[in-house]
Amino acid sequence: MKMGAILERMKELEPAARRLKQLKEECRMDLWSTAKLVEDLFSTLKPFCMRKVCVNVVDDGDPITYEIGRKYIRERGSWEHALHTVKFVNAIRKHGEKIAAVVRKAIAKEFKELAELTKELIWAEGGYFVVVRDDTFEVLRSYNVPCELATYSHACITSGSPWKITFYNQKPEESNSTEMSINSVFVLDHYYDLVEDMLLELRKKVAEAKEKNEEVLKKMREAVAPYAIAAACDS
Repeated sequence: MKMGAILERMKELEPAARRLKQLKEECRMDLWSTAKLVEDLFSTLKPFCMRKVCVNVVDDGDPITYEIGRKYIRERGSWEHALHTVKFVNAIRKHGEKIAAVVRKAIAKEFKELAELTKELIWAEGGYFVVVRDDTFEVLRSYNVPCELATYSHACITSGSPWKITFYNQKPEESNSTEMSINSVFVLDHYYDLVEDMLLELRKKVAEAKEKNEEVLKKMREAVAPYAIAAACDS
């Protein structure tokens, strides 16, 4: 294709580029900030226990032991000293009821209520929402010299990085996957409708999550309001 034709086509695609840019901005969301708020609300109930207690659970067929201390909850055998943010919420959503059974009696009711409310969150264990399409995708790997076509069976866009689309065969993080900026409309010319459709689905997920999760967080704040007020008075 001659340079003049390329520039003309790029000009034709400018409205598409603007549309995708607007959509991707509306798709940005990760769940770490929400998870931090949830963890902070649970923290108002500390100390969780007056002395260390362990709880044994089964997660997808694998045995896990949680250790609950005065100011922490951790998974035994993990490298982390305590569970935080997304991992904290994942554990509470799955096993909060069993953990609530061993915390101090004075906070057991509120801990269990918070644990039940975490299940109402629109959530993704990885910390962000993902939209995937399965098909046969021929993609120009423009960062190779010379450029070459590669074939993939999946495409995904995440709310953590909505400015890029990843083409892959087995897993998005595999070495031969290809990431492309959604700004590369000319490179993605053939897949514009695909990218727009994926972003529209992702935007819907993000909007629903933001609205629902704010409702849940409000309920959680109300549940521990007396503890939060007491903590504020003591500080």
